[in-house]
Amino acid sequence: MIVLPDEILLKRIDSELKRGKILRTELILHTGSCFKRLILLNKDFSEDNLFFIFSTTNVGWFKNYSQFTGVKGNFIIIPKGMTKDNPNEDIVIDCRRVHSLKKEKLLENHKNNKLHFLGEIPTGIMGAIDNIISISKLISPKIKKHII
Repeated sequence: MIVLPDEILLKRIDSELKRGKILRTELILHTGSCFKRLILLNKDFSEDNLFFIFSTTNVGWFKNYSQFTGVKGNFIIIPKGMTKDNPNEDIVIDCRRVHSLKKEKLLENHKNNKLHFLGEIPTGIMGAIDNIISISKLISPKIKKHII
């Protein structure tokens, strides 16, 4: 196996970082280590912190409580087939909390083959995400300035 220098890998990662990009990577959460789909939110990717929200294909709860979805709620359901990432399943985007991670974590995951660049969220849906984040009382203005 060829081992590339970190600088080359970081350039590869940086070339893929884009607002609305969907990544699948391993994260350590309070429940343990697991793979998660992330949607990148940054306006500026020259910063070391990457801001993101989670998406999931586990849509049962969200469909049962659909009054909480849409721009007035905290969740958006993307019907199957709208992005390359979900040709066969609906996706829920959870806009309640914005999370962050360092680029170094992506570099580490890339080296361990635990980082996958998937599709992108359509522009209209990114606008809906921005609307939810802009009116959210759960997300601090300090974080919002990096996103909207």
